[in-house]
Amino acid sequence: MDRARRGYILIAVLAALALCTALLGAYAATARRAVTLAAADVQGAQAQYAARGAAIQAAKDLSYGIGRGGFALQAGRFGASGEGSGGAPRGASTQIEGLPAFPPEMSNAAGFLGILARRMEQARSSQGVEPARAEPELAGQSGAEDGAAGAEAAPPAPIVVTGRGYMEFDGARVEVSLESENGKINLNLSTRRTLRDLLIVLGAKSDEADATLNAIEDHRLSLLAATSVERAAGSRREMERPLRGRPLDRIEDLLNVPGLSPALYESLVRHATVMGEGLLDPNYASEEALIAVGIHSEPLLRRIAEVKSRREPLTATSMRQILGMAVYNQVADRLAYSLEPLFTVRARATKGASVGRFMMRITINENGTPVMLESREGWM
Repeated sequence: MDRARRGYILIAVLAALALCTALLGAYAATARRAVTLAAADVQGAQAQYAARGAAIQAAKDLSYGIGRGGFALQAGRFGASGEGSGGAPRGASTQIEGLPAFPPEMSNAAGFLGILARRMEQARSSQGVEPARAEPELAGQSGAEDGAAGAEAAPPAPIVVTGRGYMEFDGARVEVSLESENGKINLNLSTRRTLRDLLIVLGAKSDEADATLNAIEDHRLSLLAATSVERAAGSRREMERPLRGRPLDRIEDLLNVPGLSPALYESLVRHATVMGEGLLDPNYASEEALIAVGIHSEPLLRRIAEVKSRREPLTATSMRQILGMAVYNQVADRLAYSLEPLFTVRARATKGASVGRFMMRITINENGTPVMLESREGWM
């Protein structure tokens, strides 16, 4: 009997040990999960700080560039992808009306945030001081060949160098881009034919381009009141008119269009906008945008690119000389050279599996001071 009792006791002890082992294993798994989630939260915060800080720094660099008649994506000397580089006078203004505060935690922080803050400062100090370079005058600017040429008598506005740059540190990768909305095709105001040509030059097939534009137009129509005459008119697809329906407020609203993939959005957002007057400034236009408005000749596109690479401003006179009268007359009413400045700064930071995003839109007031129109976290 004592032997049986001892057996029962041994079984109970083993069962208790097994239960304790299971509980300890569950606790360890829970602890590991908690540590993993905490690490992910930290990485997420670091990524968001990096994106926000880099975007703000790039916006400050924009004000430096405006002061010197050019712009270099300086934040981290990011190694801009083929775009211009150069320093700005350290005495240039960095005041931007409405700019979000640079995260105060970064000023004296240790670790990741401190590294980011110090890297930004080192990048700026490494630029040195360069004198502002006067923009060259193009032949024919002083003469008024026609009304457009007469409007060019005033010195052209400085060309702000846009582009994309990268920086890597402490396991994080930061990408910052500066875009001019004036160099993009306007989704609200351009004709269906122009938008279709843009989609095709971006790689879409004809039927895919038509389906995408139909989806955008249907989405815009759905935003109208049910009693709207335009909404009740049916699905007329007119090539020489803008898409029907309520205009989009932000380019990011494309993400609400049924069937429009994030990949297509990422491709389109670099060449399309919903801001501005519907005209294209060739100084900031991509080759794809120039093709969409009707400049198809590769030699002409190369000549435009060569002028831009020399940081010479494109004007009505110089575009007429480059394109020739026949082509110029076909596209002249789609181009403009003195539009209200509109820039978008986008920053994307990756830390581990976490991604932080920050976006700002900036204009320039009458005094030449940058003014922030909006800022958003988590943009696509």
